[in-house]
Amino acid sequence: MLRSALIALLAVLAVAGSLAAQEDRDWSYLGESHVDKTADHDRIRLRHRGPESFRAIRLQVKDGNIEIDRIRVHFHDSYEASDRLMHVRLASGSNSRAIDLPGGRRIIDSVEIWYRKDRSGERPTVLLYGLR
Repeated sequence: MLRSALIALLAVLAVAGSLAAQEDRDWSYLGESHVDKTADHDRIRLRHRGPESFRAIRLQVKDGNIEIDRIRVHFHDSYEASDRLMHVRLASGSNSRAIDLPGGRRIIDSVEIWYRKDRSGERPTVLLYGLR
């Protein structure tokens, strides 16, 4: 009985790990910004290799902690969408939630980020990912 339960648990963990790995593979790196000491706002411009469209974005932070106040996404068709992430704190190595883009799949030109960094003296990097 214990052996059956252990095998079932291992099978569930294997499937869950496989789904998480699949979800991570679906995210494409789009660009990054280095948080400096004075700015509280950055823009990540995408370099198009072709008309790639995305249905969601997410941010990842490394080398320090930041607090994101809001973001604005600029699309290829000149449309802009704002999503206020009021005081979302991202620790180094963590991701924001997936932020769905309006209207389904869209071609992104740039993403603006308003943030605050902690006083640790670190220089965090914000990485931008898109979900096809």
